[in-house]
Amino acid sequence: MLSCVVCSAQDKVDYGIMVAGVAVTSYNASNVTSSDIQGKVYYNATENTLYLENATIKVNTSYQLKHGIKCSRNVTIKVVGSSKIEADSPNIYCIQVVEGFNVKLTGASGSQLTVSAPYSKALYMGINSTLTLQGSITVKATGVNAVSGYDGNTEKLKLEGLSSLTAKGSSGSVVNVKEVEAIIVSPTDAVFRTNAHYIATQSNMYEPTTKEVIMSAPESFDFKVADVEVNTYNYTNIKSNLIQGTVSYSPSSKTLRLTDATINVSDAVGINNYSQDNLNIMLIGTNKIIGTNGTGIISNADLCIHGSKLNEGGSLDISGVEQGIVMSSTSGSSSTLTFGKQGADTYEMVRSYAPTIKINSSKAGIRSINAAVKNAIKIYGVRLTATVGTASEYTPISNFESVDLGDYCDITTPNGAYYDENTHEVAVAIGSKPSTIVIKPVTKYPLIVGRGYVNDQNRNDIKSGVKSGVVTYDGAYTLTLANAVIEGNIMALPDQKALRIHLKGTNVITGELWTIIAGSCDLTIVGESSGSTLKIYSNATSITMVNADENSSKRLYIHDCIVQTFNSSSICGSTSGKGTELLVENAEINISKSTDEGSSYTPCPIADFNKVTLDGCYYVTPYGAYYDTESKQLINAENGAPVNGRNSICWIRPGKSYNIAINGIGLTSANIDNLDKTLKNTYGTYTYDANAQKLIIDDITQPGTYGIEIYDDATIEAVGQNDFYSNAPGLSIYRGNLTLQGDGITTFDSTSDGCWMRDNTSLNIRNTTARFYSSDEGGITGSDSKTAKLTIYNSDVKANGNGTVATISGLASMNLQYCEMVKPSDINYNLMYYPDLGYVGYPNVYGTAYKYTKEIVIKPTGLRGDINRDGSVNTTDVTALYNVIFGTDTTTDKGICNLDGKAEVNTTDVTELYNIIFGTAK
Repeated sequence: MLSCVVCSAQDKVDYGIMVAGVAVTSYNASNVTSSDIQGKVYYNATENTLYLENATIKVNTSYQLKHGIKCSRNVTIKVVGSSKIEADSPNIYCIQVVEGFNVKLTGASGSQLTVSAPYSKALYMGINSTLTLQGSITVKATGVNAVSGYDGNTEKLKLEGLSSLTAKGSSGSVVNVKEVEAIIVSPTDAVFRTNAHYIATQSNMYEPTTKEVIMSAPESFDFKVADVEVNTYNYTNIKSNLIQGTVSYSPSSKTLRLTDATINVSDAVGINNYSQDNLNIMLIGTNKIIGTNGTGIISNADLCIHGSKLNEGGSLDISGVEQGIVMSSTSGSSSTLTFGKQGADTYEMVRSYAPTIKINSSKAGIRSINAAVKNAIKIYGVRLTATVGTASEYTPISNFESVDLGDYCDITTPNGAYYDENTHEVAVAIGSKPSTIVIKPVTKYPLIVGRGYVNDQNRNDIKSGVKSGVVTYDGAYTLTLANAVIEGNIMALPDQKALRIHLKGTNVITGELWTIIAGSCDLTIVGESSGSTLKIYSNATSITMVNADENSSKRLYIHDCIVQTFNSSSICGSTSGKGTELLVENAEINISKSTDEGSSYTPCPIADFNKVTLDGCYYVTPYGAYYDTESKQLINAENGAPVNGRNSICWIRPGKSYNIAINGIGLTSANIDNLDKTLKNTYGTYTYDANAQKLIIDDITQPGTYGIEIYDDATIEAVGQNDFYSNAPGLSIYRGNLTLQGDGITTFDSTSDGCWMRDNTSLNIRNTTARFYSSDEGGITGSDSKTAKLTIYNSDVKANGNGTVATISGLASMNLQYCEMVKPSDINYNLMYYPDLGYVGYPNVYGTAYKYTKEIVIKPTGLRGDINRDGSVNTTDVTALYNVIFGTDTTTDKGICNLDGKAEVNTTDVTELYNIIFGTAK
């Protein structure tokens, strides 16, 4: 029997809850009963929840300290239906939360708990304890104190969900509480005094209010106006002693309306948007946020400030504060501050929605919390004046990743101010950081100069990015630079139909990447005089045409001026190379090579144009260069490769090039009359006939690095004895067809080729004497064995190389007319040109051709077709030709028999001989 009693005592569990003095244990948890309890009270240990189901608990025996419910553990009390707790004696509480524990009161919709303690405290919390109302429960409490803590230093009262609490105490409704996390709905002037630990009214802040206090846990809209948390109970009329005028909120449009309102900041924040995304602040009438310290507006999420169209924008004056508007970020994500109404896509709509905002603050005007957050500003319309203290470390707008002034607004004061996205602050190119800026709606032109747009307010004195000089715009298409120094870009946007840059004096532009940009429009750069200069320092392209339609024609026209570019720079048309044209007339252009040897951006100096025309100008460097319309690049005539932006420069000058260079000096209209003086160590006389494109050399002795270089069709006429000594090829034909003629003798003696010919060129030696000698290479050499052609007509020609390479090679054809090879004299050599092999050679017994590497001498033969050398051309020469063809004559030089210019001597040469005899030869 004893054993069973011990076992039962061990199985009994005390749950730390007393109801009307009855301990709740595992024995009675399912039905806690007492004479003081009516209805149903039970405890679910699994849920740790005490249920009051339509229960009434009455306690009135003070000497036994029988509290309605005493909780010595963390527990949830759930009310089902309507329940009451009454305590009618001093020191008896309806609900007591013992020191150090937390109790939750909860219930479904319609659940109600009424607690009454007319001689004591209705809801009591011990030290370090919390009472929380949750769910949809409604609690009504009355007593000497409706809600009370022990001393107010650690106790908490919290309302969550849709719960509400009505509290009325004869000596104070809510007292001795450290924190009240709830919305006080009534009285409207009631506040919780944190330091005094009670709820009081504004009319009597020094005593706990004895009025009925209604508290709720409404849905918060996640922002505050002054000291008021905006929620579902107060949004239609947000009131406070710190707010005057009308302030209301529309949840559907997320719009906070300020109508002739004044918000007193004091040491706090006028409007604090801590998490409401896309909050709108609409300004109606005259509004103010004032204070001696604090911040006007703080937003941790996207915020838009705009006016009412019907009221033409409204106004907001933020003054006396440390900071005007601060964009913060508690989560680290970026947000955007917008002024004006999105979708206002005309100037008139912008003006209608544009509010007038004035900010006068000691520390910061409009500031992002820091640049790393990457917050942004977008301005669709605003009339903004922002001023910061002279000792402030911030400019009126600072720390934003970007500031987009939109299509219709700009910084108008100070002239030239712009937002520098590198330093993240407002800057002025001509001086220190401004302490005051003005932004307002303007008419913008589709033109950027320096750091900002040209508009109707600044076009007569453009200062954005302009360090010195005068920059003006006529509002139509002419931008005038007068001794200007500009940091930034000149950008004609697509809506700019044409742009004319008029230069006066010397002007400098220091650009970022592309410096002068023409977007789908004609661009003209012209000087007031030929000495007017534009210097461009660019990190990439100096002048570029973009977005040109290949079916249209956009022209870059540079005339009567000097344009100089520096660093990694070029002049480019559209990306496709179609639809753009460059015309340079009477202008000087100097495109420098890159000074950054590590840069990978090394464009061709002139590229991507469908057509490039020089009128009254020529390429000084590289001399003889030409623009290739297929590759859309400037080509170096010497090697046929695009001119590289890093390794070369491009220099265009007014004048005319004669496309002939002697010892590296190009013949031009500027030097042709003094060519003998221009060329050093020269003996003899040079004369150039520009109309006939003929260079006359008369007893010339010309030593130097280079010989004669040909860049287009030309004629050289030799008079007397002419000797050219060079390290480069003695005669270089890069482009065109050259005729070498005259009664004189011309010798090219080089350590390189005696004569070198690029592809698609020809050398015609006529009725003259010429020598081509090389100590290291060949005598006459073509570049590709496919296109270069050599014709020798009735001339005395000698060619020799270094003895290891073919004397004559790399030609598509070699045609001897009225000439024959007389050396080598060995008739077994049978020298001839083999076009398939690309050299002059001779066959061995097996029919294989060998390069001929010794001296070749070619002499005139007299009449064409005089095979037997009798001084006339007739049918006897036909017989002599047949003897050569059939091999019965092995002594006659096949060179005079090769009448049709083809590789072999055969019956087609007979046909040509008959044509000569009958006068039908071409």
